[in-house]
Amino acid sequence: MRGCYIRTRNSEQSGCRGGVGAEYYDGSGGAEYGLEIGQNCNAELPMMALCSHIDEIMEFLNKSESSLAYLILKSMKDTEKDLEKQLEKTAGDDIV
Repeated sequence: MRGCYIRTRNSEQSGCRGGVGAEYYDGSGGAEYGLEIGQNCNAELPMMALCSHIDEIMEFLNKSESSLAYLILKSMKDTEKDLEKQLEKTAGDDIV
């Protein structure tokens, strides 16, 4: 499980409202985050909990023989590719 944090919007601490660690949680308290909530500071607790278990979920989906697990994994990979294309497009839009 990855480490995660959540703060109230009115927190006097700097930073965003919530985040999920970038790597499998080893207790080192690293400052890198795979997901960090910013700008409007919207975060749903079930979504953050799901993200904190991404490593276990991916391991389960990759090892499962279930057709539903296969479909979920395929859909996740397709969505990741679509997001990557969106990032490439917006990066190209930033070049003037």
